Amino acid sequence: MKYLLTLLSMIALLVTGNCARAERNLEEDLSSCEGLMRLIPELKNAEGKFEIPSPKKDVQKFLNAHQALTEIIESALAKANANRDPYTISKHPNQSLSFPQKWRGAEVGVMTDGTKTGFPDAGKFAYGGPSFLTDLLAIDGTNNSFYKVVKPDGSVPAIIGAQPTAIPCVNRLVLAASDTAGVWAPPTYALGGKDGKAFLVVNKCIDLATSKTVSGEKVLTPVAELFTAIQWAECAELSHMNTSDKGHTHQGK
Repeated sequence: MKYLLTLLSMIALLVTGNCARAERNLEEDLSSCEGLMRLIPELKNAEGKFEIPSPKKDVQKFLNAHQALTEIIESALAKANANRDPYTISKHPNQSLSFPQKWRGAEVGVMTDGTKTGFPDAGKFAYGGPSFLTDLLAIDGTNNSFYKVVKPDGSVPAIIGAQPTAIPCVNRLVLAASDTAGVWAPPTYALGGKDGKAFLVVNKCIDLATSKTVSGEKVLTPVAELFTAIQWAECAELSHMNTSDKGHTHQGK
């Protein structure tokens, strides 16, 4: 009996150790493009580079990649939270990721004006062009927890909040837009590298209004738009995905 108990204890330790290593490997894979390609082989192109599928070429492949990213992140968070001690969480808080200024993106959108459905931007899905997140700047005094989108004319159409999670490289994100009554709906996440800098955003967006100028005054008019999007930080490593596409601005007219 003593031998049996010892054997069972060794098996339990081995299983626990393997699970812990698997969890660490998962968190490491979420923090780099190379790791994401291991998790989702469809994100590796023919040249072996990380590449978001283009919705303009294959919309289902893009949506599948978005779904896989979302479900893997949520699975990783579920495992990480299950292994935490609620009594020690407040003693070891994670910090918000920092976000670079320039972004590019890919997105699929649908809309309705209350009578018929259609696609924003004349039905063109966007890929590789500058994201509406470009000119993203930290809001002073918030310790990189809140950001603002600043346009060339100095206007600030949207603000973003970054919330740390149980995994240092994963943040939950929320967005509020002033000129579209827009929000980012869950699940929306940012992934960051070991340096704490965000490099990928996987988001769902809802715009409920558009801003129009009527008799010299800006007014909001109802509209319903849904977007599935992936944004990536503009950098040399991902420059092969750059295009001259004009993405949806998520701004009024």
